[in-house]
Amino acid sequence: MSPFAVLILIAVPIVLVLGYLHWRSVRSEALHALRSGGPLRQLSEAERAAFAPIRAITGAVHDDQVRRLSGALDPGSAAAIGDWPLHRILLAGVEAILPFDGWRHLATDNHAEVVMAGDVAWVVRVNGFHIVGAQGRCERHRAREEAALEPAPTAPRPPRARALAASQPSGDRLESTAEVALRRSGGLRWGGLMVALVALWSLFLGPDTGSTMGWLALNSPAIIAGGIAALRVIPRGRGPAGPLRVIQIPGVLYRLHLHPRCDGIWLIGTDRQVVVPPEWAHSGRFDGRPQLTLEVRETDGAVLAAGPHWSLAEDRHAFPPSGIVGSLAWLALLLGVLATSAVPFPGIEGIAASLARLHLPSVAGALWWPVIAAALVWQCLHVARKAWQVVRRDAARRITFERRPAPGH
Repeated sequence: MSPFAVLILIAVPIVLVLGYLHWRSVRSEALHALRSGGPLRQLSEAERAAFAPIRAITGAVHDDQVRRLSGALDPGSAAAIGDWPLHRILLAGVEAILPFDGWRHLATDNHAEVVMAGDVAWVVRVNGFHIVGAQGRCERHRAREEAALEPAPTAPRPPRARALAASQPSGDRLESTAEVALRRSGGLRWGGLMVALVALWSLFLGPDTGSTMGWLALNSPAIIAGGIAALRVIPRGRGPAGPLRVIQIPGVLYRLHLHPRCDGIWLIGTDRQVVVPPEWAHSGRFDGRPQLTLEVRETDGAVLAAGPHWSLAEDRHAFPPSGIVGSLAWLALLLGVLATSAVPFPGIEGIAASLARLHLPSVAGALWWPVIAAALVWQCLHVARKAWQVVRRDAARRITFERRPAPGH
């Protein structure tokens, strides 16, 4: 390697590190200047209530000291992406969260009022924007855009609940036996175990490269695929075996869209994020801001029931998950192991000769190819069967959800 190339290889990382350190220094100075400026006033109750959805989304806690932040918007800040709940920007060298449609009010020179949540500033005001009323204005703008794209309804739509208030639990209970079993369902994943064993098997059959680094380079795809499969063989995050606390929360359920290409998040009231089951969310029966009482698992916010006719445990028993995504993942890993394997193919004659000699290493190498071929055929049939089950299950579930009373009734 030429001296010039060596110099480039040394200089580029040094320049990158120095640039990063300078950027961190500038941000630290800007944050210190903001904190040392002293508060202008206290956050009002209306402003604090308006920040409730942002607190629910981020899980962060802000103080009530309103401070002044003035300066230019960093050119790299992707702020103007639409009327969504929040945008992360860099304002006057400080990382900031700009709520709702505040991006519409940004200018070359900005004068903002902010509160601090750790090292991140939350914008209360900026130029002509104020957090109070911004969510309603943003939703009305989005509703007008959606109405312009939708065909005129043939029948009048039912009235939509609009009143929002902070969520207040009205009661609690413990998980039922069925809900505990649902949370802890799923045993050993045999597809992942099969991939891990085939990948491990292939590591002992490749050619001898004469060096450890050469062997690692040759077998790294099989090592990666086998490691991924082995880590996913045993389900994790199922929680304790005993029942967990479930709280009952009355309020208005609605969805906030974080980005045009995502489903968004669900909130009940203004300040509590919940996890609506995907099949319920995609049914369309929870749209329109219904007033209902949700039964939510306290530890993770999972919705377990929504009125007397909507029970997650009963629906999962009637329409069980197919597991087709996992089967497709195992199939992809098997194909990856086959495509990148360093195991030489002995041919039909070689397989027959190996079996005739009954020499353990040669037999192991000869049998690897029939075994992985059989595993691929079995996995393909497994995926096809599950795909057919998904089609039938989704059709039956869609009919059931359409006939079922609305959530909360």
